[in-house]
Amino acid sequence: MLASLLIAFSCVLPGASLQGDKPTPQLPQGLPTTAPGPQAHKWLAVDGKEATPGRIPANTSKGALKLWNEVLSASRIQKAEGVTPPVKSFDLTFDVRIRTAPGTPSKEETVRFRFLDQSKGYLSAEFTTSKRRTDRGPSGDYLRDDKEWVSLQGREDQESRRELDRWVAIARNFVALTQPAAVRVMELKELTVLPDPTTDSDTPKAMRLEFGEGRFLALPNTATYRACTDLRWLEVTSPDFRLFDSGDAGPGRAPIAYRALLGLDKVGRIRLAQFHEDNGGAVRLQGALFVDVRSWKELENGYVLPRDIDTYRSDSTGGHTSFEVQPAMALWLITRAARINPKRPPLQAKDFGPPK
Repeated sequence: MLASLLIAFSCVLPGASLQGDKPTPQLPQGLPTTAPGPQAHKWLAVDGKEATPGRIPANTSKGALKLWNEVLSASRIQKAEGVTPPVKSFDLTFDVRIRTAPGTPSKEETVRFRFLDQSKGYLSAEFTTSKRRTDRGPSGDYLRDDKEWVSLQGREDQESRRELDRWVAIARNFVALTQPAAVRVMELKELTVLPDPTTDSDTPKAMRLEFGEGRFLALPNTATYRACTDLRWLEVTSPDFRLFDSGDAGPGRAPIAYRALLGLDKVGRIRLAQFHEDNGGAVRLQGALFVDVRSWKELENGYVLPRDIDTYRSDSTGGHTSFEVQPAMALWLITRAARINPKRPPLQAKDFGPPK
């Protein structure tokens, strides 16, 4: 979900220029916060120049620039004074419904979700009902059941590690959706929905929107189909999104860029989003992620957070790939407990994993 799931320029005002001469030199989410070493990957935009936070590729269309400017303007409360700091950590509590597999009953939980943007992302998910906690920290992946910490390094722990990967994906996209100005934009395109000759009534015969050139939005259910009414569409290519099951952490695998198809409401807030690997524009849904941001919450400190979020996994059953009809995760943000970049005390690497 996302909902959004994702940091440098959070003070963009309506109508402000997107082509600042001197963007703030700050690493976006998804990169190590330490100085980049010789193995750091350099991402190039479609104009051949390096993709950096705040920079839009040359020759981006006016329509795409206008929509992106709306997204940036909607990402903070305009009445907030001063600069809203980049999201480098958060401590959030959600009411969550989790469905582990298609057709299985969902489980309801309250989860305290802490995230620190260091290394590949440190994360702690503490489940109130089951009294379990899973952590990804500097010492690796761990499970705490009651008071005992267990390392998740064995082959039999693969599914637990995949669950952590999914939570990290949610965290990354949450931050990207919350402060999209930090996303390194490789390409930005305005999309137009093509007429769908297969739909001749209120009941869609094909649960997808076509944009041409292999681009399409696969819709999980009729509710998300109806939500498409009056949305504007934007495609963003960036290395700063994450998928549920992309395998991007696999050994020896080259860094991956992703494309996000974003459906924007009338004020520029993201309502629907589909994340998939970059295949030159053509959509392949294997491992993709669909996010339905049903509502947003404005905080007094300037942040605008996704509040009601449904996330859907890709589904390859039945001989074709689409998305599962029911959400894999449905999250409701408990806003009274929301802490962005907490200072008292601040989140540190040592907070993730067993105490030393």
